Amino acid sequence: MKELYDRTIPRAAGRMLKAFGLACETFEVYVPDNFSIRRTEGGYQVRSIEGEVLGVAASFQEARDLLPDGAHERLYAVHGVRFGPAACVSATRPYRQG
Repeated sequence: MKELYDRTIPRAAGRMLKAFGLACETFEVYVPDNFSIRRTEGGYQVRSIEGEVLGVAASFQEARDLLPDGAHERLYAVHGVRFGPAACVSATRPYRQG
């Protein structure tokens, strides 16, 4: 499975994306271990691993400031595609025949 996800799929995606001037890249993403920050209509909620609301903030940075002592995140490497402005316009343009 490691060969499939780390090499085969990114290579195949890279070949398909090349025609659009895009490439499959590796990104590093932090994933919370013992807390979560959830977006709400009024801003962001910080929750414990048990789901208890620890605080509410208007911005994501303010929510990060509410994290409890001992808050822990793990760093994972994941594959993805970075869409620049031109690629976003191209990808969202309606399909046209002819």
